[in-house]
Amino acid sequence: MLKYLSTIIIPICLVIIISTQIYNYYQNMDISFPLIAMIFFLMPTVLANTKYKNSKRINNFNIFMLITGFVIIILSLFK
Repeated sequence: MLKYLSTIIIPICLVIIISTQIYNYYQNMDISFPLIAMIFFLMPTVLANTKYKNSKRINNFNIFMLITGFVIIILSLFK
């Protein structure tokens, strides 16, 4: 069940979050930074179940995504 969750449901949820944020931006010119940070936090989970999961580039990309998510959360606190 966990493998199904991380391979199918989480990427679909990320696509839904991204599409709703794009729609919200064009309608209201507003961005929800915590939702954008959630995309950055969940992306390493999505990439963990690919055939490149042990690649050094993917590991560096995962670290970059987590750091970017933390920066976005911190910046959203001051907005």
